[in-house]
Amino acid sequence: MLIKIKAYGPLKKYILKKRNTSSNEIKIDIDKDSTIEDIVNYLEIPEKELRFTTILINGMRFEKNKKILEGDTVIFLPLMGGG
Repeated sequence: MLIKIKAYGPLKKYILKKRNTSSNEIKIDIDKDSTIEDIVNYLEIPEKELRFTTILINGMRFEKNKKILEGDTVIFLPLMGGG
């Protein structure tokens, strides 16, 4: 199944590490029963990096056990602070 993965902020480096690209997104082929957790493992994102990250599938927030479907877009969006 083909899906799109996007990562923003400091998480973008995990996409750059997987592909020789300057983009914050990649398309990958995954197994039918893949979950967000499988994508996290594929990208090799450490658990500590996910503590303040919202994970979206097609714009909706989900936990890491959510199965991914053909054509989905998975977004890793770190929470930003500022003042």
